[in-house]
Amino acid sequence: YSRRTPARTKTGLRNGILARLGETYLIAAEAYGRLGNYTKALDYVNVLRKRAAYHLNEFKNPQTWMFDGGTKGDVSDTYNNLKADETLFSTNAPSENYPPSATTEASRFIHFMLNERTRELCGEFYRWEDLVRTETLYERTKLFNKDAVNIVPKDKLRPVPQTQINATTVNGQPMTAAQKADYQNPGWQ
Repeated sequence: YSRRTPARTKTGLRNGILARLGETYLIAAEAYGRLGNYTKALDYVNVLRKRAAYHLNEFKNPQTWMFDGGTKGDVSDTYNNLKADETLFSTNAPSENYPPSATTEASRFIHFMLNERTRELCGEFYRWEDLVRTETLYERTKLFNKDAVNIVPKDKLRPVPQTQINATTVNGQPMTAAQKADYQNPGWQ
């Protein structure tokens, strides 16, 4: 969608993203996978991978063959190399770099989907929410971000702002100190 800027500023448009089709496919894939229907989940993932692949006779930037491997001037289709199958989460696939806790097909599938969301949505500000809702924030941050030395398990929830706590009432009365402490997320008291 887009909206016009206020009249007192220069005329122009500011675009805002309401929905992203790639994320919709990932949501559907995760939903089917959580139901145990991995075949259907991979159908959705592979739609995105097919879109991302180079197709027959399509020009490839030099970075493709210089850094990702291949041959200069190669115009072959890369989809078959990108296509995802169940071996990516039914085994401990080295390409997915699963954490040690991912020992079942279901847990590896969740980590596979987190990796897939990273590939598709990198830099789109979904990561914290993805890691919190899958309860993998602390583990994956410690494993993959060596600079995050100060992260602690309580970081999976953010603190409730003190102004919100102070403004909240119980039966029309301000909360007591004990109620305020209970209202705050664990570890942030």
